[in-house]
Amino acid sequence: RSPKRLRGDWSAMASSSSFPCTSIWGKGGAFPAGRVDGIMWSAAVERAARGVSAGPRPRVPASIRKPSRRRVLPLPRAAGGRDAAPVALKKVPLWIGSLGITAVLLNRILSGVAPVADAGSSQSRADVIAIVLSAACVLTGLQWSSIKARTYPKVKQEGDAVAFFDDALAPDAKREIQWCYDSLLASTSAACGLVVFHGGQCVSHLGFADTSGPHGRDAVMGPMCSTMVERDRGNYIPNLRVYPGRVEFTYLPETTQSLVLQPLGEDGVILVCGDTQRGFTKVDQSWIATISEKLDVTLSASD
Repeated sequence: RSPKRLRGDWSAMASSSSFPCTSIWGKGGAFPAGRVDGIMWSAAVERAARGVSAGPRPRVPASIRKPSRRRVLPLPRAAGGRDAAPVALKKVPLWIGSLGITAVLLNRILSGVAPVADAGSSQSRADVIAIVLSAACVLTGLQWSSIKARTYPKVKQEGDAVAFFDDALAPDAKREIQWCYDSLLASTSAACGLVVFHGGQCVSHLGFADTSGPHGRDAVMGPMCSTMVERDRGNYIPNLRVYPGRVEFTYLPETTQSLVLQPLGEDGVILVCGDTQRGFTKVDQSWIATISEKLDVTLSASD
């Protein structure tokens, strides 16, 4: 329609008391004509004014549609689980070596070269080198296949579960020690106890303890802990049951399997107990050393 005709339509609509429209404020509702000309303006009102029916809602392009929440199914895992790929990888040198030896023998048989008469030829020397390399691959594959990491089971801890904090500790120091213990439980797979010595005396013991002897505040640092503090060097005991010096750890349960000792400042040490033999990795030991430094700063500030 022409602009003049549109202005006439709007004048006729404004003169009427109300008109039906479909807009974002109501479906099929009636709005006063005075509000149409002033405030309530929308694309639906414009379409009604031009005589265009408010048809179906325009389709939104697929590129800007909101993605639907679909359930994503997990990918199927291999039958061998997580260790299937490493086991197959260990056998690759064995397969390559066997294939190499087989190829050399077939080449010698099918080529028609005499096995002894031409022993000094270039073909024979190449065959010898190929057999040696193939044999090295076979031996490497056999060695890799025979090496299997031994797994140690977790041992259920005996004794009593304790949560000892020295009364002289500040609240911030108590919260810091509790955080260190929770962090060790969450980040390592073998941690089951934490003993903190500061100022030459035990200020905290979390986890399991042998309550039949001196424990808590009565626990004392043995010669091994004192020597380690003097040298300022940590120590890791992967199998505490067969360690001769375990007699000084009378406050630990008999079922403690491994132990990490880390200096805590100039006159303290932290002991991280494990319920699995060889349960602490190099990464775990590095994390324990970092926690020890952080705890030393907190305890020194609270003194």
